[in-house]
Amino acid sequence: MLYVVPEALPADYDWHPHGHVVTDFVWTGARLDQQGRLLNTSPALSAMQQYIAPPRKFKTDRGKKKPAQKHMTVKHHLLIGLTDATAGARILSDARIRTQTIAGLVAFLLRHGQLAGLQFDFEYVSPAHADAFVEFIHLLHGRLGSGFKISVAVFAPVGMPEVWAAFHKLPELAAESDSLVIMLYDHHRPGTAPGCVSDMSWLTANVEALASLPSEKVWLGAPLYGYRFGQKTIALSKSQFDKIEAQAVESDGCLKKDTPQGTAYYPAELLYKEFDELAATNRFRGISYWRAGFDK
Repeated sequence: MLYVVPEALPADYDWHPHGHVVTDFVWTGARLDQQGRLLNTSPALSAMQQYIAPPRKFKTDRGKKKPAQKHMTVKHHLLIGLTDATAGARILSDARIRTQTIAGLVAFLLRHGQLAGLQFDFEYVSPAHADAFVEFIHLLHGRLGSGFKISVAVFAPVGMPEVWAAFHKLPELAAESDSLVIMLYDHHRPGTAPGCVSDMSWLTANVEALASLPSEKVWLGAPLYGYRFGQKTIALSKSQFDKIEAQAVESDGCLKKDTPQGTAYYPAELLYKEFDELAATNRFRGISYWRAGFDK
């Protein structure tokens, strides 16, 4: 599974992050507002068309014809976020808005048959609404039936702020959805002490905490980015990290470079190998990468 930001999609991306074949695209950008209205779907819907429609244009390459745009056989999902945490609280606590939201999402999917389903990324909502979120997923899933898939992106159960993670009741959400994406990144992030976005010891602790979940529903969310910590913490692609002229030191599955602007971190190949091994050993559904292009 690979997340795609339509506005930042690299022109010549090879679609094989760390050698994996991508089975699912999750297109980002859509949001629900406080009235449950679905906003900003056009960029994703427009961008995904070139990966669904059969190729029409051809160009010559050493005398041979080949498609100008590669046709990819993958499943397409739309990531549904929130305009803010207040929107999530209103949707989940107001029965009228919840009903309207579910009806709108069902109608949207029926209009856009190219989508295999929706993934919900509700973050920073008060844990007081945790049960209501489970009920929301249950009701939506029931309306859609088996024709569309519902997945939920959730915070890692270990090592994240409790007030964030407590909103995601993992066993209940696993029971009501088709799959869970465990966001195993941002262990270190803006606002924390410097460190790797995802380190091996933290990854292992979280995988142990996932043992009670149905393994066939679990995607391990892996980062295709790092951070430079300084006066302002900024996200880094692999190429940006590689261009930093400093000696890299590897520890706990992460590369570290000290610079005058701050300390930079990026996942090492060892970390990605650990993701693969843990997914295989525990028979998880697969790896979910955030996001296309940052690994280049």
